[in-house]
Amino acid sequence: QQQQQQQQQHRCGWMDVMSFYQSFATGVAVGDVVHGNPDLFAQGLDHRRLVAFGVIYGLLQRLHQFPLISTSSASQPFALSAPLPAMAASTPGGGGVDHILDAAAPTSIEEVRIMLDGRHTVDQICCHFLMTDVQVGEIITATQAHVVVK
Repeated sequence: QQQQQQQQQHRCGWMDVMSFYQSFATGVAVGDVVHGNPDLFAQGLDHRRLVAFGVIYGLLQRLHQFPLISTSSASQPFALSAPLPAMAASTPGGGGVDHILDAAAPTSIEEVRIMLDGRHTVDQICCHFLMTDVQVGEIITATQAHVVVK
């Protein structure tokens, strides 16, 4: 009985869910909504599930960033504060993905720079080169590429 009372205390109503979706506006990140409504999530609301549901059923729209390097800055040299990520040379137990990692790892910054053509999203570049969005963001900043959000 005590467990049922605890579950009822942490159960969210539909007004809580609607409040969550209403907190979004154009350009507002999920993290901003979560940090802006701490009392809502203290009740046990799972924002990851609600975001997934919202995207699947059209309540929320995912915005994509398309980096585009201008022709004037394409020829300028630049330097990164950290080297490109080093990929694992081998997988314990011989997982069979070594050749995939080697093929995906950028050998030079020019390989990444080529994909800053306005047709590839930041997510695609991250997946293609097995890099984090922070690393790709640093390349975008260093190359002075413009980012188009759609």
